[in-house]
Amino acid sequence: GADLRLEMVDLSTALETTLEPLQWKARNREIDLKWDGPAGLKVFANDDAVSEVVAILVDNALWTNPAGTNIEVSARPRGPSYVEVIVSDDGTGIPDGALAMLMQSTLPTDTGGDRDAGDASFGVQLCRTLIERMGGMFYTQSRPQEGTRPRFTLATGPRPPSTLFGRVARDLGFLTDEQVSDVYRDHDSQQRGRK
Repeated sequence: GADLRLEMVDLSTALETTLEPLQWKARNREIDLKWDGPAGLKVFANDDAVSEVVAILVDNALWTNPAGTNIEVSARPRGPSYVEVIVSDDGTGIPDGALAMLMQSTLPTDTGGDRDAGDASFGVQLCRTLIERMGGMFYTQSRPQEGTRPRFTLATGPRPPSTLFGRVARDLGFLTDEQVSDVYRDHDSQQRGRK
């Protein structure tokens, strides 16, 4: 597709605006949806694409979890160069095998859920594609009965394209938090070395 137009975006305002219309869906399903993040977070991104990614991830969490689930969308600076957004829930989670399939382009046709798995899997693929086109990383962590945590990063300013990010993002669902931190540090040191 055509390149996304990237500019400085007020992420905090964009996320609050995106979540507002999803609140009634959450209330109808007896799910608690919260936003947690400081005001004034700025990222170099596409406003519409960021909103679409968050809406898809929250919608997936709303449709795949039972009443009583808590969903929290949070955003935090991750060092001087990136902001990380996490859409976490404490719901049913995703089995390891299904999570691996979800992060691949070929997907199972039968998931046993009450919603077409193709919808959720296509949504995850679209999220990953949009985030990578904005120069970020997208990955998902999940454990059965403990919930799911899709996360993504966005740069705080214009950044040179990184082949490291494109390669690693495919596998990040299988890394620990510590390993993911190492990837961020490696990426930042590479970028500093290019200047």
